[in-house]
Amino acid sequence: MFFIKKIPDYDITFICAKDHEHFAEPILDRLGKKYKIQHLLMVHKRDYWHFKVKGRVIWCEWANKFAHQVSQRKWQDRRVIVRLHRYEIDSVFMKLINWENIDNAIFVNSNFENKFNPSPKDLFATYWLLYGCLSSLINRL
Repeated sequence: MFFIKKIPDYDITFICAKDHEHFAEPILDRLGKKYKIQHLLMVHKRDYWHFKVKGRVIWCEWANKFAHQVSQRKWQDRRVIVRLHRYEIDSVFMKLINWENIDNAIFVNSNFENKFNPSPKDLFATYWLLYGCLSSLINRL
């Protein structure tokens, strides 16, 4: 019996809580000109399922319950990015997220990097590097 490895349908899967994607919209508009983007906008944690993720790069906007769910799996052949905003630094999700399964953490403000040290992995990028970071990760896959 032969199994054919399915190639992801999208370049990027954008995961965000519904009605909280406003900070990412300008970036998504720019990325959408070059890459195929899947939008997973959810309300409840129960709405998220790993099988729904079809992108080669998984971008979680906010370090919240959805980033926590994504981080519970080691994604082979895919890269995972979590973009952190100010309020998450002190939230419970910072301890719940399995940072070993996250490839990059992107901060909207580089001052927050000093408060964040989950693991020795080199996770850090700042806001202005987001477009280049996503492009680089897509091209490496």
